[in-house]
Amino acid sequence: MNQEKLIKYITGNLTNPKEREEIVRWINESKENKQTFAELKNIHVLSRKPQGKTDVELEYLQFQKQLPQQNKTRVLHLLKYAAVFLLAFVSSWFIQYNLNNKDIGEVTMNELTAPSGQICELKLSDGTKVWLNSESTISYPANFDKSQRSVHLTGEAFFEVNKQNRPFVVSTQTMHVKVLGTSFNLEAYPENRFVKTVLIEGRVEIQDQDQEKLTEIKPGELALLDTQTHELSTSPVNTQAYSSWKEGVLSFSKEPLETIIPKLERWYNVQFVFKDQAIKKDEFTITVLKQTPIEQILQFLQFSGDITYEVVENPTGKNKIELSKKKSL
Repeated sequence: MNQEKLIKYITGNLTNPKEREEIVRWINESKENKQTFAELKNIHVLSRKPQGKTDVELEYLQFQKQLPQQNKTRVLHLLKYAAVFLLAFVSSWFIQYNLNNKDIGEVTMNELTAPSGQICELKLSDGTKVWLNSESTISYPANFDKSQRSVHLTGEAFFEVNKQNRPFVVSTQTMHVKVLGTSFNLEAYPENRFVKTVLIEGRVEIQDQDQEKLTEIKPGELALLDTQTHELSTSPVNTQAYSSWKEGVLSFSKEPLETIIPKLERWYNVQFVFKDQAIKKDEFTITVLKQTPIEQILQFLQFSGDITYEVVENPTGKNKIELSKKKSL
């Protein structure tokens, strides 16, 4: 895909409908295309000045013209890795910016994606703080309206909502979470069967797709929505296990391997393959720090469980880790 077209699309300057449709088709063709698009968009986001005076498209074109032809491809690759490098530092400061993409009428919508292995932190225009977990995307307006504050989440995020008279609503593909001022964790990855809402403090209301109230939960409670049966249940939980990821810690207590593995995949940007389905039910208690090498985690699983593993290197994509049941002697 032409890089200049992509940047024009990202900055809202691509007006030709056919060209916009062409880019949308290209983005949806593969996961790699989606990842490339997200990384370029994040470069645009992170390179903007707070006043919004940086013309990324113009700077890119001027910079490209100054390069010898043989260096242009190499620079594009460097830009791809630069996005991930920049995001590694996002957790130490808040992103405050406005995008010029007008996606819904006159409302200026922003979007931020956390790539695999990264955690992003941002501050919304109302002062609400958001931690975005790996492979998650949040869409939100540059400025909230006077009646309600609304954002859309795909994936997992931790919210510290700034208390105001107007409600704050987080929408997912299957439900809504309505709050006034509170701290909570919401996990809604599209590939997962269950949507999990854990309340740390305050009060939240769980709503269905039509924004009809389903239930309220108290601090220390988990609301579990089954997206297949649409059944909703609540139960007390250890909230630390659901919020520690934003501090760089994953904590599991007697959890089956099948629920641990998806988090490790996003945490380390790898792909796990179960060679034996039976080991999915094996339970483990483990705490994983962000800087812990994955080899140490694999060794722990092998020594404390009935499994063995093999790492398959993939130079062009995610490394594959095959998990098998230990063979009897």
